[in-house]
Amino acid sequence: MVGLPGERVEVRAGVVHINGRPLEEPFVQPRYRDMNSFWGPQVVPPDGYFVMGDHRNNSRDSRYWGFVPKHYIKGRAFIIWFSYDEDRDDWQKSGVARVKSLLDKMMHLATRTRWSRCFTLIR
Repeated sequence: MVGLPGERVEVRAGVVHINGRPLEEPFVQPRYRDMNSFWGPQVVPPDGYFVMGDHRNNSRDSRYWGFVPKHYIKGRAFIIWFSYDEDRDDWQKSGVARVKSLLDKMMHLATRTRWSRCFTLIR
C-alpha cells in the first residue's frame, strides 16, 4: 500500500509524494520512473487505500481504478513470486500487436525474467 486513509497522495514526475514528502522506494527501478507521470493530489478516503506496484509504467493501480476499499483487502503481500521486464506500453497493445507481444514474451521468457527478484520476500 502506498497511501493510507487521510493521507494526501500525489505523483510528480514519477515520484510518489505522501503529504508533500517524497516516498523512499528503493525497490522501484529508476528506469521505471516516468518523468511525464503526474497524478493527484488526492486525499485517501476513510476506509480506503491507495495502492501501486513497483512496475509503475506498466501497471493498473489506484491511479487507474481508484482507491481500494478496506473490506477488499484480505492480507499482506509477502513475496515477489515473478518479475518480468516488458515494454512500458505493452498493456495498451491490441489486435495483431498484442499477439506479437505475447509471442515475443514466450520467446524471451528466460532472458527477460528478472530472476534476482523472483521469490524475494517483501519486508
